Amino acid sequence: MRDVEALFAVQKEASLVGFAHIYPPEKHPFPDDAARSGLVAQVGDSRVDVLTEERDGRLLGFALLEEAELHRLYVLPDAWGSGVAQRLHDEAVARWRERGDAEAFLWVLEKNRRARRFYERNGWEETGERATTPAPPHPVKLRYRLRLTGA
Repeated sequence: MRDVEALFAVQKEASLVGFAHIYPPEKHPFPDDAARSGLVAQVGDSRVDVLTEERDGRLLGFALLEEAELHRLYVLPDAWGSGVAQRLHDEAVARWRERGDAEAFLWVLEKNRRARRFYERNGWEETGERATTPAPPHPVKLRYRLRLTGA
C-alpha cells in the first residue's frame, strides 16, 4: 500500500492519542503539512518498504523501513493491544534478516514509555545516543538497536 492519505490518517490518530502527554494538542497542534510531506517523500522513495495491516479494508497500522532502519510504526489506538504492532514489527525483522542485516535501528521519544516497553520486550536496546527533536517542545529521542544475528 502506498496510499499516503490512509497512512497519514493512521499516523495522526495514533500520534494525537499516544503523544498527547508529550505534544499537548492545545499547545502543539499536529503538524499536518510536515507529517504528510514526510510521508510523501518516504513512500515515494523506492528504498522504503511500506508494511501494512488491514482488516475488512480498513488500514489498522503501518511501518516504514529504509534499509535497516525502522522510521515509523503507527497503529490506530482502537487496535492497540490486538497484535497489529507485533505483526508489523515481526515482518520488519524478518525482512532485515532475509537481507542479511546484522542489526537494525530506530529512534523513539524518551517519554513514549508505551513504545519503549514494546521495543524492549522485542529485544531492542538503547545505544546511548540521544537527540532533541526539531518540533516544539523539543522532546528528547533515544536511539535503539536490535541485533539480528546470533539471536
